[in-house]
Amino acid sequence: MDEYRYQPLLVTMDIESLFTVIPNEWGIESIRELLHSVDYNKNKCDLICALLDIVPANNVFLFQQQKYLQKVDVAMGTACVNSYTNLSLVQWERTHVLTNSTYGRYIEWYVRFVDICLLWNGTEVELNAFFSYLNNTTQFLRFTSQYSMTEIDFLDVKVRKDELNQIRTGLFRKHVRRNTFLHNTSMHPDHTKVNIIKGQVYRIMRLFNDDDELQIALDQLKSEFLNRGYDARTIDR
Repeated sequence: MDEYRYQPLLVTMDIESLFTVIPNEWGIESIRELLHSVDYNKNKCDLICALLDIVPANNVFLFQQQKYLQKVDVAMGTACVNSYTNLSLVQWERTHVLTNSTYGRYIEWYVRFVDICLLWNGTEVELNAFFSYLNNTTQFLRFTSQYSMTEIDFLDVKVRKDELNQIRTGLFRKHVRRNTFLHNTSMHPDHTKVNIIKGQVYRIMRLFNDDDELQIALDQLKSEFLNRGYDARTIDR
């Protein structure tokens, strides 16, 4: 993202209670329209939508020894909830964000992974008007937002501008975060522990685009694994 050398606003938007507010009919119909738009086989499309219709209509849960049938929205624990939610927003996104004739021209870069992060090349007044517009596109999607000229947090990524006004990314951790990596004394097989280390290293290497900051983060990660009983040679491999 080094090409962004001007002064856009860094913006994040959170969709409140996203997984549990999308009406079933709206979500399934949005996915149907999406599949049709990419010329997906009609029979397969109908089958997928029929299966999706089963999920919200048959979610039974136990609460205080009483059985309940959830009649609206998709349950958080269902296997399809992430894909269903993200796909159902694609058509809304295309209509109200990406091809919006009024506000789309101010969006220089845009990404959505549950939440939304974008670079806004307009004024704060225009940005607030965009927020207000989004909150009125449906009766159920509600957005909260944060923006800054210098630094902002998006999921586990810290996005900031350096002294040359280039975009830099790194690791964001909430202040309540604690070192809870699986302890080396656990009875889990050794390959599980090794893969935890590898996964965390790969994650950090993907997030940082500054070598010095990357090394600091890797040193901190090594220290955390040492504190959880891991051998330095295992970590360094």
